[in-house]
Amino acid sequence: MRKMMVLMTIGALFFPGAAFAVDGGGKDSLENVFVNTGVYNVQASKPTHGTKGLITPACSNAALTILRNVAVTGYHSGIVVNEHSDGDNIILGSNINGLEFPFAHHASRFGRVCAQRCTHSIAVTGKHGFSIEQLDIEIAGPGQTDSNNKWQASAYDINDPGNLGIADIKYWVVEGNVGAVEKFTRNGGASI
Repeated sequence: MRKMMVLMTIGALFFPGAAFAVDGGGKDSLENVFVNTGVYNVQASKPTHGTKGLITPACSNAALTILRNVAVTGYHSGIVVNEHSDGDNIILGSNINGLEFPFAHHASRFGRVCAQRCTHSIAVTGKHGFSIEQLDIEIAGPGQTDSNNKWQASAYDINDPGNLGIADIKYWVVEGNVGAVEKFTRNGGASI
């Protein structure tokens, strides 16, 4: 699918499923797709019902999922990355978990991923092998959060408390109103 915008209205944010789920069963490709809540991501309320912007096909899917130029903003988990996922030029804005990696039999690969104002840029919830060639992180800087969007402040760039991820990541961190900084945080992630 190409050149598509998936818009979830405010009332639909409380649906515990996903705005968009890729079916699997072959080679799926999403290109130039924007999945959002209809609210400018910096003004987005904190997701409270486990919403997911995009879910790739789950285990034993016999699929290759290709994501190119995909943006997801305003969800609990921006993209739930299942096995055989291959992404590049991914933008994740104001999600609690930018990329969430659940259990997978097969590895996933990403080129450039931009995670902006995500509480956790990467969250690992199951054993999963993956690589990210360039994880470009933007954290909220001085004066860039208020009582409505303070949840968008970074807690951990990598949140893998169970040490389930096996990954190679190259990263760059920018703090708003400051510039490039040496602030990369992790919770667990012993094999990342």
